[in-house]
Amino acid sequence: MEDNVNVSGEIFSAKNNNPDIGKLKDFGWLTNKIHREKLINDNYYKSIRSRIHEGFKEEVIDFNELHALHILGRCNNPNEWKKNKQGLVYGMVQSGKTANMLCLMGLANSAGYNFMILLSSEKNSLRIQTQKRVNKAFKLNPYDGTYEGSENDFQEIKSLTNIDSDYKKKSSDELHSVLESNKTVIVCLKKNISILKNFVKNLKEIKDNYENDFNKIKSIIIDDEADFASIDTSNIDSDQESEFKKTTAINNEIKKIRETINDNCYVQYTATPQACIAADPDSLVGYPKDFLWLLDVYNVNGQTFSYLGHNEFFDEHKNELIQIVDNKCWPHYIKDEEGKVEMIQSPWVEVNKKE
Repeated sequence: MEDNVNVSGEIFSAKNNNPDIGKLKDFGWLTNKIHREKLINDNYYKSIRSRIHEGFKEEVIDFNELHALHILGRCNNPNEWKKNKQGLVYGMVQSGKTANMLCLMGLANSAGYNFMILLSSEKNSLRIQTQKRVNKAFKLNPYDGTYEGSENDFQEIKSLTNIDSDYKKKSSDELHSVLESNKTVIVCLKKNISILKNFVKNLKEIKDNYENDFNKIKSIIIDDEADFASIDTSNIDSDQESEFKKTTAINNEIKKIRETINDNCYVQYTATPQACIAADPDSLVGYPKDFLWLLDVYNVNGQTFSYLGHNEFFDEHKNELIQIVDNKCWPHYIKDEEGKVEMIQSPWVEVNKKE
């Protein structure tokens, strides 16, 4: 790993808030540069790339793609699948996590993944927002999930969800026809117990009735806002025999998805990873036992180009973004060192509580 170490002796330097991902040479199973170039030069991926990052500067696109390549290299190799992996991607609020998820899905599709499950928020509005971005990136019809590209794109892809509806209960024959056609499947699901149960039920039916086709699935499961609903927050009862009996409902169903699909890689995305890191290391959902990746924001000399946050508000542009108001502009309490109110101050009147 010597090549990955910079002059300060660290893999990533924290100096000036500028980690140098460009010096990290270990890409996991994608460490061979030829393999990475094959993925990013895939015709279909290149069209995905431009739509995911519409309006982005080229250097920001390259930076996001570099992160996605590193993440994919730490997931399972679809051509040499071993033990199912699970990891976590940590990125700040509004720092480009969704764009990175889509970029990861596009690269995963080029690499050979053929079943992509995107777990969205419990809110229908947020699921629809994510579904729209998936449709745009992968060139899918918004209402029936079919591929809208020309035959020259050499791509077969199908979304089982659309902007009008989340996943609905289907017959095993209907789902099997999609798998049998060797299309890449995308499913964008709310973290809703009934929806997840329907999905699990159909997966098990296909596995029972069409085992050969089902076993061809190479799945990447992306859990957006992974600290929300996915984590088991139940009290552990040592008298219960089955792990599934003691877990919370959503956590239970996501584990069933992982239990049912033989080859699956589970990747969590969140801006608040504490609950995930504190989860049971032996569980199928929660603890990122195989990798934890920091999704940094693109910056030059400390100035960010893909994020607006602390540095911009409090360091770089505080005079333009923050206005200091006078104490008498807004009603408030003034407290002493012990926390006791000694004065009520407002634009209209001051009341000294100690008098």
